[in-house]
Amino acid sequence: MEKQEQAKPVRGQNLLEWYEALISAALVLVLIFSFFFRIIQVDGSSMVPTLVNGDKLIVWGAGYTPQRGDVVIVDSYTSYGKPLVKRVIAKGGDTVSIDYATGTVAVNGEVLQEDYIAEPTYLGYDVTFPYTVPEGTVFVMGDNRNQSLDSRSTYVGCIDERDILQGAFVLYALYRFWGGKMNEMDTRFANQYNIQWFPGHMTKTLRMMEQEIQHVDASLVLLDARIPLSSLNPEIERITARKPKLYALNKADLADPAVTEEWIKYFRAADAGCVAISAKQKGGANAVKAAIEKELAGLLERRQNRGMGGAKTQVMLCGIPNVGKSTFINTFAGSARAKAADRPGVTKGKQWVSTDKFDLLDMPGVLWKKFDSKTIASNLAFIGSIKDDILDVEELAMNLLDEVRRNYPDLVAQRYKLDAETLALPPYELMEAIGRKRGLLVRGGEVNTERCAIMLVDEFRACKWGRISLERPPQRMIWLILRGG
Repeated sequence: MEKQEQAKPVRGQNLLEWYEALISAALVLVLIFSFFFRIIQVDGSSMVPTLVNGDKLIVWGAGYTPQRGDVVIVDSYTSYGKPLVKRVIAKGGDTVSIDYATGTVAVNGEVLQEDYIAEPTYLGYDVTFPYTVPEGTVFVMGDNRNQSLDSRSTYVGCIDERDILQGAFVLYALYRFWGGKMNEMDTRFANQYNIQWFPGHMTKTLRMMEQEIQHVDASLVLLDARIPLSSLNPEIERITARKPKLYALNKADLADPAVTEEWIKYFRAADAGCVAISAKQKGGANAVKAAIEKELAGLLERRQNRGMGGAKTQVMLCGIPNVGKSTFINTFAGSARAKAADRPGVTKGKQWVSTDKFDLLDMPGVLWKKFDSKTIASNLAFIGSIKDDILDVEELAMNLLDEVRRNYPDLVAQRYKLDAETLALPPYELMEAIGRKRGLLVRGGEVNTERCAIMLVDEFRACKWGRISLERPPQRMIWLILRGG
């Protein structure tokens, strides 16, 4: 009996089987994620520092009962048209109390120990406390309490437990879980104590400044007249400390003139040269030229004595993004030498601009790596030094309204024809009231709050509210910063 020949494998058969297995596995994954899982992306900053804008979350919705302290996802039933990510603070039958003076939250008389929040709870909406949570619902809040629209507002209210999509035990920030790298342009405005926007080109700019400062005679630091201290980059101060320096408060035509005068006195009292200008006006450039010559009088005199009176003065121009450097360059030089736009990051590399007496070295705008101050982070966002497309524009507008109405209530009231009662509304309701007056409505008569927010921010930056300063000089001189010590 002849031995039965073993069947030889057909060429490519193993590869075909591998492809079939791969396709089958992919189909199984599709079915699983279609019926059991969802992937949700965090949109906004209300959950900082626990979650940040752009985090992707795995959602498991089967058989979950929300518990106090859980981070949950609320289905897209709101006018946002997208899910909300919040933390469960209390359940049906619980009584919630919020002390806005101390920033504490209590449930059933017990103050919560909340080590997960960005800062104490100072922002209130229209819900009155103590508040008893209806049965079958949960009271939710964001971890970034003063940047979160949540159950403190009747706009959101308490959440039906049936609208909760998942529980915290399957909640992962995917880019962290997979060890992925955050997009360098992905700013976390929401956490105003830890806003970080430091693209790679800014690191390169600082290195360039370290090298070039050795070869120039002086530095000209442009600050925004509306926020002089917030626009004072400590990295730039460190680099330029060893050379004569002049501060120019740019966009002075947008700032409160009385406050600007206070700032000039403040800088000069700290033995720092300072002048207020508007880069769009030719007179501003002439004022700076005269101030530079005065600041460098000793150097210019020594050059004259050595027969070098004709040598041009080399000055490094630096500042934060969107402070108006490119516009200033064009005015200073008398022609369009640099790209100018009302957004940060227009100038990408160094460029020399020559005039009759000066060689001006224009450096790209640069921020610093971390903002530890809530005020600084907010102010930079208000004036547009951080790219708008990575910010939550509604939160930005609400904060801006709240800030400006404290110091310039008449300007806001006049611009939007508001009575005293409306002006005193919580920020979100105030924004809604303004949107309704402007006719920014969608189907059903609801206010298009995103469109309204964009309008508010744009009108502020265009000085349509009036000349407003967001910062006033502190009572005590900050010698360390101003003198580079």
